[in-house]
Amino acid sequence: MKTSRIPQRLVGLMLVSVFGIVTHSVLAQAPPGQEVCYESPENRYACFMGSYSYTQERASIRKDVQAQRDAARSERLAAEAEAGPQLSENRQRELEWMRLQLEYSRARSGISHAGRPYSLVHGVILEPGPKP
Repeated sequence: MKTSRIPQRLVGLMLVSVFGIVTHSVLAQAPPGQEVCYESPENRYACFMGSYSYTQERASIRKDVQAQRDAARSERLAAEAEAGPQLSENRQRELEWMRLQLEYSRARSGISHAGRPYSLVHGVILEPGPKP
């Protein structure tokens, strides 16, 4: 026996319409505490201007904080420039290792394995300087 599709379509249409009505009524509700803002266009404008002024105040506070951070950063950079360049710990360890290697090479007798005087023909010779 064949069943008719008309009742199924009507049931589907009724479900869609009920869902649409419920969704519309839920979405049209004002947020809690802001029901006054949705009563009239004047109230809506007043609420908007209130939130706009709050946003302007927050923006000015953010700008002030950013200006203070920029001033502190420029002061810190000026103090670092006066103190001279600061080397990182890794770079200091690397320079110390190079100084030790230089001292070791200078402490050798100066005679190579072949019996000739030792000499450097390439590379960079670091001169020991004051420790940072």
